[in-house]
Amino acid sequence: MMADAAILWKDQPSNVEIGVERGELVGEASSDLRLDFTINAANLDMGSEPTRVLVRWEEHAFTFFLRDLGSECPIFIPAYGVAVVPRDDLRTYCDVERDVRARGLLTNLQRIDVGARATKVTGGDYNAERESVLVTGFTGYAKVLATF
Repeated sequence: MMADAAILWKDQPSNVEIGVERGELVGEASSDLRLDFTINAANLDMGSEPTRVLVRWEEHAFTFFLRDLGSECPIFIPAYGVAVVPRDDLRTYCDVERDVRARGLLTNLQRIDVGARATKVTGGDYNAERESVLVTGFTGYAKVLATF
């Protein structure tokens, strides 16, 4: 299966490299702040061995599963000043940033940070009341293993 994507930068990167695991990079075109690329033999299905893309430039590097890519929830890494969208999404990095912030979406790191602050605010009593749960089998049966 062919898959197209675009990497968007806030500031112009230098020495960009793209690596593909479980697929073949067959074409790319770039402008100052955008790099469009196509991957052949991409595995976009759920399950094991999905196509993974590694993006590296002088300042940073990151990896993503190609199947996770979508316009509604783009891959957005504000700390690196980069976003990844489907190739037919013609927004710029600044457009994506504005849209993500307007919708109140959080990056995974921001969600972790919010959770950590909430735990600190509630203190030890909150954690003392928590239970550890193990989900077993395919039925979703939950068994409480211990109370902390």
